[in-house]
Amino acid sequence: MNKSEQQPPPSSLDWSRFGLGPDSISERPRDRSNEQYGIGGHQPAGPNELFAGEQNDEPWWKTQFFISEPILFGTLDGVFTSCLINVFGVIVFLRSGWMIGQAGLLNAISMILATVGIALITVLSAVGICERCRMESGGVYFLLAHVMGPRVGTAFGLLYVFGQAVGCSLFVLGLGESLAGFVGLDGNVAAQRGFASGAVLLLGIINVAGVKWVVKLQFVLLIILLLAALDLVVGSFVHTDVQNGFMGWWRGVISDNLYPDYFDGYNWFTVFGVFFPTITGILAGINMSGDLRNPSRDIPNGSLAAIFTVSGLYLMFALVLASTCTREALKTDFMISARVSALRVLLLAGLYVSSMSSCLGAMYGTPRVLQSIANENVIPFIRILGRGISSTPSPEQQQPPSHVVHKKTLSWYSNWCNRYLSLFGAFLKLGMMLMINWRYALTFIGTGFVIWVYVGLTNPAVKPGAASEFNFLLWLKSALLRFCGHRSVGYEEIVVPPTLSGVELSPSQLNEDNEDFSSRQRFHQTASVRPLYHDEHPDHTNIEVLR
Repeated sequence: MNKSEQQPPPSSLDWSRFGLGPDSISERPRDRSNEQYGIGGHQPAGPNELFAGEQNDEPWWKTQFFISEPILFGTLDGVFTSCLINVFGVIVFLRSGWMIGQAGLLNAISMILATVGIALITVLSAVGICERCRMESGGVYFLLAHVMGPRVGTAFGLLYVFGQAVGCSLFVLGLGESLAGFVGLDGNVAAQRGFASGAVLLLGIINVAGVKWVVKLQFVLLIILLLAALDLVVGSFVHTDVQNGFMGWWRGVISDNLYPDYFDGYNWFTVFGVFFPTITGILAGINMSGDLRNPSRDIPNGSLAAIFTVSGLYLMFALVLASTCTREALKTDFMISARVSALRVLLLAGLYVSSMSSCLGAMYGTPRVLQSIANENVIPFIRILGRGISSTPSPEQQQPPSHVVHKKTLSWYSNWCNRYLSLFGAFLKLGMMLMINWRYALTFIGTGFVIWVYVGLTNPAVKPGAASEFNFLLWLKSALLRFCGHRSVGYEEIVVPPTLSGVELSPSQLNEDNEDFSSRQRFHQTASVRPLYHDEHPDHTNIEVLR
């Protein structure tokens, strides 16, 4: 058969089903008679054109030309760096030697271990919550509100924000005093406040610029801090300064600094109260929960790594100063670490950076905690603080959960999380507060109670939190059963008597069957119970049970 004689294949497909019909692919004429033509931006040629429904009648000035996305961070840049620059602060540089001069090396090590232990219990408690829920923005407030409810979360969250704000002011004031003394204006209050205000303004501009710049600056500050610590270790080997109390190694100095020599009414708890605030910034990584790729994984890894790293730095400072400096120099010279260092300028840079880094973490993390409290609307008059200046939605709005976790494998830190350890840590911190300064402790507890009552009065319908599901009597019952060797079950046990033998049950319908209600179950029934073996005596009547 010739090619000219071949018949074309029949077109039996309905191409309009796929958007390829004649009406779909032909360009429709544009209505140029409309006065609004030309000022509404791009006009789609047909209904199948991409974005035809979104931008058909939208003016060009309302079109989003710049689509911004949230910048998310990981374990190293988001959590580890934030935690380490907050816990390796100015107190380590200025008060480590004074702590050893007062309490001795052995007690100083016990204070360091107690400080790190309390912080470790706090982090493990937070890790346990992160593993059992989907971590959201809000940091400390989210953890407290998820477990204890928004009332308790708001009370402690506001106190936490206030404490961080006060700590930030102390850090920048210490920086102002150091800079004023460095330029020869020691004792000039105006110069000290001027340097402190300038530092707050500079850090505030960096925070407003965005979290990307904050993280970049944190890396630079962390490198300077680590170089300052290395400078202290190297300087203890390369030179001495006998006139200022720096004797160097192998002088038998450490034997004189082993035991305590308190003066001016100090004791173990008061000296511990001076050193303990250096670890309070360990929650900085948790406060970045809204800016992390995987908070449930990044927060535990970064926070625990920061605790272990800073523990080594604390012990290194204590060992170097106790082994090379006299007790009198440790007690009276707060800048003894600068005399031990090889390059004084490098350690002073670390001292100034430690003040700025702690303030930077407080200025970045605590506003997010306050914003989460305001967004919950538990306190009406601070609701305005929940509004942002950016039109970009939060990461939680842009990244909804893509799957449901059915089973999670245990992490290397999962076995460390224990509810009883967290309870012990709570009582331990409460006891430390009362022993360090009972007046401030009672004021703190009273203020938290007042906020808790106020939130309950202004917003009585607030959610109670996961801790409300705890039943003390049920827990006590299960504990006693486990103690006696019995298996504890999660449901209520009911004693069912055995079935009576020698009787029969005969059901019967009370009402007639109806086709209109044939799909329903037959509830109106009666059951007659009678013995299997009986004589037909008139006194023997049936027992009927209606249901």
